[in-house]
Amino acid sequence: MQSLTDLTNILDERLNDYGSFYVHAKDVAKAWSDLTGHEFTPKLVAMMMIQFKMLREPTYDTLIDIAGYALHAAELDAINENLKGLLTNATQPTGM
Repeated sequence: MQSLTDLTNILDERLNDYGSFYVHAKDVAKAWSDLTGHEFTPKLVAMMMIQFKMLREPTYDTLIDIAGYALHAAELDAINENLKGLLTNATQPTGM
């Protein structure tokens, strides 16, 4: 599937060129939160970028960008769920 290969290649290139999406999304979330007085999360930044891209002409490149942001949002969601599970397990008393 060429589009999946393209997406993987683009995400790898952007990681090499710009670093972690999460780090940048965290910085953007803080900046937007400071600017607006509303709380933004890295996942919400990814979702907002999808909305931004949806306003463009739906070219192949734009759709690949949307897929990339959706993948980042899903990864951030999975990380949050894993962290919640770890925190829940860490706070439960151990059996005697």
